[in-house]
Amino acid sequence: MEPIYLSIRQKETGNQIKRLLKENGYTVKDVQNAMGFENPQAIYKWMAGRSLPSLDNLIILSRILHISMEDILVVDGDVVFCAIMLSCGRRACTSAHLTANATSDRVSLSDIGF
Repeated sequence: MEPIYLSIRQKETGNQIKRLLKENGYTVKDVQNAMGFENPQAIYKWMAGRSLPSLDNLIILSRILHISMEDILVVDGDVVFCAIMLSCGRRACTSAHLTANATSDRVSLSDIGF
């Protein structure tokens, strides 16, 4: 099995967190209280894309928002589809395939032969 390389888009993930909080009616203060933070700086850093939540905080955030952690993180679009291809044995991902899809935010299954 070939390795799967993951790239979390930090800035886009911050925008995603900001959008999800707003859509669900949560303030930074709400998240701060739910996570037991003394101050909100970490949350502002996440929303600005200057850092990512730790795994523990990502789990809490996903529970607050009632969504999966994968729905919070913005990951290079090709990684999910490469994992599907590797797991089902259709074909292995090549570095050329990864490069070709690295600029796409969304790729449909039909685009990659499914």
